[in-house]
Amino acid sequence: MATTAGRGILALGTVAALLVIGVLLALLVDPFARMPIEVDTATEWVARVLLVLGVAWVVIGMLAARTRLVGRPGAAAARATWIASTRPWRARESTLGVLPLDRGA
Repeated sequence: MATTAGRGILALGTVAALLVIGVLLALLVDPFARMPIEVDTATEWVARVLLVLGVAWVVIGMLAARTRLVGRPGAAAARATWIASTRPWRARESTLGVLPLDRGA
């Protein structure tokens, strides 16, 4: 139990450190130092839709083990994505119930 708690604290510390680094970079780097990139509205909407789908996939992974989503197709893969993105040291064991083709191996 202590090992799990320690790893959780380590994961939260890592997330906090990455957020602080991101904020510092956002404050220190001048976004107008280079020529701005022109992006059309279609590309912006595609990016927004992909962001929403990615966030939805991670949320499904978060809820997959604790709700009735367990038996749904893709729930194990979504759960493996959530675990691998938040706790990389447990990524291998989170793919035990996933088919080899779904794992990419």
